[in-house]
Amino acid sequence: MQKERSCVGRLRRLFRYRLLIPLERSLSSPEEVARGTSLGLGFGLTPTVGFQIMMLMVAWCVMRFVFRLRVDIVSAIAWTWVSNPLTMIPMYFVFYLTGELMLFRTDEMMGYERFSGMVSGLVSGEVSFLMLWAEALEIVIPMFLGSVPWSLLGFVCGYLWGKRFMERLRARRLSRA
Repeated sequence: MQKERSCVGRLRRLFRYRLLIPLERSLSSPEEVARGTSLGLGFGLTPTVGFQIMMLMVAWCVMRFVFRLRVDIVSAIAWTWVSNPLTMIPMYFVFYLTGELMLFRTDEMMGYERFSGMVSGLVSGEVSFLMLWAEALEIVIPMFLGSVPWSLLGFVCGYLWGKRFMERLRARRLSRA
């Protein structure tokens, strides 16, 4: 029980320090922070760990220089941390299940233990090159397809929540002053 609390406490602390404090310290407008939160959460909810920051930077450049919209890049980068080594395999499994449902392949779904073993083998490089492709085709296509609705939900909810959070934070600060 004590170990569970300390793990939950560590996750809560990580959430606060990695995600909320960058928002609280931001000097950007609520709209800019909301855009950043939206981009970060949207790209964070994809199975593209390692490429999320690059995709985020491309989207930031497009928004900044093509559409002339300002985005708080610090909050965007912070919110890509929603997918991290602790959450990666459970998130990828949810993406995989969602993808299998979208492909109407409910009878072919694998369990969490087998999936987690496959992903761990793929990530650590323990799987041979030939097995890598066979296993990757079995899980990657449904995983990427299944991440699309979650990512879109992340873009929308990230924007709405980020804007509301910042407006409330600014209102509290004004009432104290």
